[in-house]
Amino acid sequence: MSNPLEPHPFAALFPELPPEELTQLARDIKERGQLEPIILYKGVILDGRNRYRACQIAGVKPRIEEFDAKATKRSPEEFVLSRNLRRRHLSVGQKAAIALEWSEQIELSADPQKNKGRGRPKGTLSEGAKKIGINERRVFEVRKVRDANPSLYEDVKADRRSLNSALAEISPPSTRHGGSPSQQAEKWREELKSQRAKRRRQSLKFHRVPQPSRRLLLESRKF
Repeated sequence: MSNPLEPHPFAALFPELPPEELTQLARDIKERGQLEPIILYKGVILDGRNRYRACQIAGVKPRIEEFDAKATKRSPEEFVLSRNLRRRHLSVGQKAAIALEWSEQIELSADPQKNKGRGRPKGTLSEGAKKIGINERRVFEVRKVRDANPSLYEDVKADRRSLNSALAEISPPSTRHGGSPSQQAEKWREELKSQRAKRRRQSLKFHRVPQPSRRLLLESRKF
């Protein structure tokens, strides 16, 4: 029996189907056949990891094709993106996590001799965010979650938690709101005092206006 095929590192960044959906896919393949082939690149699955697993469950021999860069006019990485982003309904947190890990894969796949002594490659996070189609700030936020709580990060990746709720959990109130509760209350009181003073100045200015002009001003406000 041959060893099971493994996904390409870039393909593995995208979440697998939930068990119930995988079971439905396996049933459909068994009844109607495999509609799309599984795409291999250098012996690993570039596209079709879920179809491959469903074929195993259904006991169906998978239909496999080799990746053709000339026909697709894409690199293997771009092919993975085009296939998965088109099909998947991903949350903001999932997209941010994929962009983060995508940028790290880009760094790992870079020529070590070329980057020797240059430190961390510039713009990889920005590139990952752009590729996935998400704001770069969200990628930095999800990295913050991973650094603070890897288990919580895995929940965000699996869409069990939203990115915002994960950020709220790892960030103390002083970080989220710009100060302690007492500092926030004092800031609110100062803002309220400033607004009242502004209204008083406006009122005094109005009452200093001569009576005929004031009537005209009131009439103009009706329109």
